[in-house]
Amino acid sequence: MKNRKTSLLLLLLLLSLSGTAQEKLLPRATPAEMGMDAATLARCDSAITVSIADSLLPGGVLAVVRDGKMVYLKAYGHRSLTPTVEPMTVETLFDMASVTKPMATGISIMQLLEEGRITLRDRVADYLPDWDPKDPIRIGHLLTHTSGLPPYASVSEVLKRGEETPRRGLEKHIAEVKRLYAPNEGRATYSCLNFITLQYILEQVTGETLKDYVTGHIYRPMGLRHTGFLPTGKNLKNCAPTELQPDGLPLRGAVHDPMARKLNGGISGNAGLFSTAEEMAALCTMLMDGGLWHGKRILMPNTVRVFTTLHPAFPNESGRTPGFGSFPNIWAMGDLLHEGTFGHTGYTGTYVSIDPETRVAIIWLANRVHPHDNTSTTRLNEVISNIVASSVLK
Repeated sequence: MKNRKTSLLLLLLLLSLSGTAQEKLLPRATPAEMGMDAATLARCDSAITVSIADSLLPGGVLAVVRDGKMVYLKAYGHRSLTPTVEPMTVETLFDMASVTKPMATGISIMQLLEEGRITLRDRVADYLPDWDPKDPIRIGHLLTHTSGLPPYASVSEVLKRGEETPRRGLEKHIAEVKRLYAPNEGRATYSCLNFITLQYILEQVTGETLKDYVTGHIYRPMGLRHTGFLPTGKNLKNCAPTELQPDGLPLRGAVHDPMARKLNGGISGNAGLFSTAEEMAALCTMLMDGGLWHGKRILMPNTVRVFTTLHPAFPNESGRTPGFGSFPNIWAMGDLLHEGTFGHTGYTGTYVSIDPETRVAIIWLANRVHPHDNTSTTRLNEVISNIVASSVLK
């Protein structure tokens, strides 16, 4: 009987270890093995710890990837402070906020582009019937934030339209809202409305919701089990909560962005994606490897090039590629990364960047809006970027 119990315990242990191994999407390596200085990289610990002590954020998870291998993965602080205190873990799912734009909507639009279903020069009005047929805004303008659409929409004003659904009200609002300027002026205004419009185009072209499309065409083929919209079950339980609501409870597994949550039902081209640091690292690695992930082709190399570099047909003073911000235009990227580095930040405290020259990706995920939205982590993002960049020896 004792031997049977021992065997059962060993079996359970092996199953547990097997499950843990499956979570490791990327092979592990020491900083030294990947040409990085471990002591320098470890300076991130003190920078993050001080920021937590100063109440800039409750906690976060840092992942650093070099040449397809995870060299640093660490959780800091707490993921929840109220109504219960929970420690941060590397399995925590974060509200990715605007990182949704490149890592969900952007990759999806790039797939449609390489399949010949759209082009960057297609007019939005050719796809969305609410738009004036003479409107000059094109898909490339949306991707590079050069369309002239305003940054955001007032939830209350959209609801006052009295359309049959909140989403229908948002669709009409974006189609009719006054533009800030005409496209092709080289100006850029960062706008959530751009990527919501891209979502509507994708759904019109494919007949699928953004949620179903990204799951079926990106995340499931890559083996990502914790990345997507509207998390449920264990994923919901592992979500880092965000801001306290009028009922005194924080949002958990529901997108913080009001427009995405209240008008687009949590499935939105500008925000709503949830993910872990490990799975964000997998997406970054896929882009670093020219769209290839473990032998599966998510994007073609030329598509990744267009997605991540400045496009001559859509020039802008903000250095916006068709999906990302570029160094040094995004302050969160600090001072020491190479020209050609691309990345994105999220309002909730999320940040990813990829330096193609050193093949280093930084994934720093935090929930700075928990329990209250009254801090900024931009400088911490810069510090982390500088430390990681300076740790590269080869």
